[in-house]
Amino acid sequence: MDNNAILSIDNVSIMFGGLKALDSVTIDIKKGEVLCIIGPNGAGKTTLLACVEGLHKPKQGNVHVGGINVQANPAATKRQLGIQLQKTALLDDLTVSELVEVY
Repeated sequence: MDNNAILSIDNVSIMFGGLKALDSVTIDIKKGEVLCIIGPNGAGKTTLLACVEGLHKPKQGNVHVGGINVQANPAATKRQLGIQLQKTALLDDLTVSELVEVY
């Protein structure tokens, strides 16, 4: 983890059943930097953002937003984020509790 990063994703992996959705992803973004996440459907883009938002807990690794550990303190993390969803419909892959947290 880079101490100067405003977003630090360190060695994050996520499994859905036997499928590895993310495999040891590491990204550090400093203030003023811009990151674009592109890839085909099923590449893990939405899953990665769900980890940053605290909606999915990684099987391994850590996510820090503004120096706050997302898994340890999701409420404080959400106060640091501004999220614009790509569609106004409810997200099919989230539970009702997760949708309430997002909105």
